[in-house]
This record gives sequence, structure tokens and C-alpha cells, in this order.
Amino acid sequence: MSDPAPQPAPPHPRPPYHWGWQQYLALVVAALLVTLLRLYVVESDIVSGPSMEPALQPGDYVLVYKLGVGNGREPERNSVVTLVSPLDPREILVKRVGGLPGDVIQYQGDQVLVNGVPMGRSGTPPGVGMGLPEYVPPGHVFVLGDNREDSEDSRDWGPIKITALRGKALLVYLPPGRIGLVR
Repeated sequence: MSDPAPQPAPPHPRPPYHWGWQQYLALVVAALLVTLLRLYVVESDIVSGPSMEPALQPGDYVLVYKLGVGNGREPERNSVVTLVSPLDPREILVKRVGGLPGDVIQYQGDQVLVNGVPMGRSGTPPGVGMGLPEYVPPGHVFVLGDNREDSEDSRDWGPIKITALRGKALLVYLPPGRIGLVR
């Protein structure tokens, strides 16, 4: 009888992984960085209501860049921003910047005029004559919803302090079918 072929030795079991102080330190540093980013750089907000349709839909989750506006930083005209509601400080709104400090806002029929130039549909009823001009004071902006027929905005409350702005909406990241840049 011949000896059977030698069997390979079973693999040695891998020793269990033990966390050292370096791994715990890396975890703490990562958590700290995420917290700082969330507090000072980006945040997430949910669009509620139809005031920004069609650009943003109710239920859209938007990534907001906090360093883009507010705290003395003036936003760009037509940028989409989040702000603290002037009527309820617990409510966060999403609106488009229509007027900057020093601008004159006026209504003519269904148009919003910014420094005499039409901005687009205002949602005011057709046939309404020229509204009184509204001056945007220093340190303030005039914000409007895109869906002006169904938006409460600076036409109702007047210009908003720049310090009430929380950030610039950059990206819709949920729901998956709506992922894209905010325009």
C-alpha cells in the first residue's frame, strides 16, 4: 500500500484585530471633523411647500453651503438661499435672492422690476399698475419664491436682513430621481 499524498496544513486562524490608541485617535479626529463641517460649513435642509417649484419640489433634501452667505457676506442675485422665517424663527425657508442692498424693487402688472429691469413673473394679478418702489436697505436682501403665485416672501414681509440667511442651496441629494445642482 502506498501512503496517501500529504494533506496541506490547515490555514492558521487570523488573530483577532485589536484597536490601538492610534485607531481610537483617528476615530475621534474623524468625528470632530464631521461635527465642525456640520456646524460651520454645510448643513442639510428639507424643502417644505411649493414656493420654489419647479426648481425645488416639496420633500427635496438640499445641501446648503453655510459659508456662501450671511454673517455679512452678501449673496449673489438669483442664488437660492435658506433663511430663518421672519414670522417663525423655528421655520427655515428656501427662496431666491431677487434684490441686493441698494436695489429698487417695483411691480408692474405680472412683472417684478429690479432697478427697472424685469426679473420674471411675480405672481401679482395681471392688470395691477405700478406698485410703489421698495428700496432694499444696506445689510438686507429681497427674496422671492419661484412659484410666486404660491409663495410668501419679501413681497409680504419686506427685505430680509442678510444675517437671517443661513446658507446657499447647492445640491438636491434626495430623492434619488431629483439629484442635481440647484439652479
